[in-house]
Amino acid sequence: MHQASMDAFEAATKPDRFHQSLSSAWGSFLSAQHCNREVNALRKALDDHVQQSRLSITSLQEEGKTRHDLLSAAVAESQSKIEQYDTRLKEMATLSTNLSTLQHEFRQNRADTLNTVTELSKNIAGQQECLEKVRSNTSEDIRKIQEQCRFALEKFEFLQGELRETRAEKTAVEQKLAALESRIAAITEIRQDIPVDTIRFLEEMLSRRDEFMGLLDAQRAEAYSSDTTFIWDFINSIEDPAMSKHIQESLALRLPECVTVSRDTRRKNPQRHINISKGLTWRKFREALVRIPGPS
Repeated sequence: MHQASMDAFEAATKPDRFHQSLSSAWGSFLSAQHCNREVNALRKALDDHVQQSRLSITSLQEEGKTRHDLLSAAVAESQSKIEQYDTRLKEMATLSTNLSTLQHEFRQNRADTLNTVTELSKNIAGQQECLEKVRSNTSEDIRKIQEQCRFALEKFEFLQGELRETRAEKTAVEQKLAALESRIAAITEIRQDIPVDTIRFLEEMLSRRDEFMGLLDAQRAEAYSSDTTFIWDFINSIEDPAMSKHIQESLALRLPECVTVSRDTRRKNPQRHINISKGLTWRKFREALVRIPGPS
């Protein structure tokens, strides 16, 4: 009876075990599917990570190469600077040696140098005394020259007055000669009624007209054609070259609108240090000349 009960119980429980096995197999299948998906996901993530790692490694390699190149260049530059510094150190060592030699020579020659300086100081003092004497003599010469210039100016003004009077007289004589020629021409028309001696006298006066005019022309030829010519003759009459140069340079400073310093080194007259324009009159030249100080 007991055996029968067990058989009945086993027969009743067999379907339940089948369902449990089926259920367990389905669960295992679903679990396997889930695991497969996770494995695929992990594999994809791993592939992505590997690809990213490769890119990072490539980038690091390129960066490493760049840094290596920069480091190599820096090392080469540093080596070049080190060589330059070595060269400079050698030069400094040479300069230090030369300086030591110069200091030694200077200490040895110091006494001679002091004696030389003392002698030079005495020579300078003597030269200064000579210079003071020269300045004193030059100032006296300048005063004399200024007096001569004033005298020459007064004489020139007097001669100008005489020249104006002579020109006026010449003009009057020319007018009289012209009137006389007119009268002679008129008289010639009626010369039949004039005595022979009178005609001869008039013809002789007419033939000597050029001689009479030459006397006046000689006075006019001595006059200067312009103030500039007379000014240059006045400057050229100064015998002292240094004084002449001083006066010319002073004129350039006082009359810059009419007098300029000559820059032409190939000038025909080496004593001419300035250029004078035609606008410079004798009056302006005279007023500037009397105000020129003596050379220092």
